[in-house]
Amino acid sequence: MKNVVTLNEAAAYLRLTRSKMYQMKQSGSIPFEKKGKSIFFRREDLDKYKSGANEFFVFNENQLIAGG
Repeated sequence: MKNVVTLNEAAAYLRLTRSKMYQMKQSGSIPFEKKGKSIFFRREDLDKYKSGANEFFVFNENQLIAGG
């Protein structure tokens, strides 16, 4: 199992549409990393989201900065 997944893989894992994943990315409700034009999500973060964990994430275009 990969630790980092693409937007399509993340959407499938969470059973969400690509559009919803983009909305969540834009609103900051789920952390992501961007490399070039590609967007990646950490499975650990997806699991936290899936379990309903209420963590606050702040990030910029290239690097995640987690807060609590």
